[in-house]
Amino acid sequence: RTLRNLWLLSKYIPSSRLQLELVNPELYTHKYIEDDDFAPVNYGMDYLFASVMVSNPLFWMEMQFVSENNAEKLKDIVSFWKKYRLILSESDVAPIGECPTGRSFTGFHIRHKDGEYALVFREAAEKTNGAFVLRSEATRAELLKSNSAVKTRMEDGILRVEFADMRSYAFLKLSR
Repeated sequence: RTLRNLWLLSKYIPSSRLQLELVNPELYTHKYIEDDDFAPVNYGMDYLFASVMVSNPLFWMEMQFVSENNAEKLKDIVSFWKKYRLILSESDVAPIGECPTGRSFTGFHIRHKDGEYALVFREAAEKTNGAFVLRSEATRAELLKSNSAVKTRMEDGILRVEFADMRSYAFLKLSR
């Protein structure tokens, strides 16, 4: 729901002004139905952080309970985010793709005075390919960060992304 809220609100409010929560997926697993596809435990910590990285992330957790594996994932993506947080905070961030439902291809088009980026997600969608219509003259998409194998191509303002895995994200630099 957090990604959906960010996606919907970013149409009207600069995403950097929003403070959205990042949860520890390993806590409170007993509060979710055992076979709930959308329970936080089914998502990697890096994916959860990526879903809020165009906002002002709020660590809504007790950090001492983050497992070593998730702490490493979080350390890695936060280090990456720190390189781009100023750009993200100064950018015009617009929702692209489908409205997040838990089974969609969704994301954000990030326009900065010094360049363009895209942050795209394959939620728990069965198909592997997503198409994102961009108002851009970009002809190339360079993968900067992902938690999955990703193939990209630009065709006439449409970013096509193929993800190897469900619950994946890709942060891309767009260029001519």
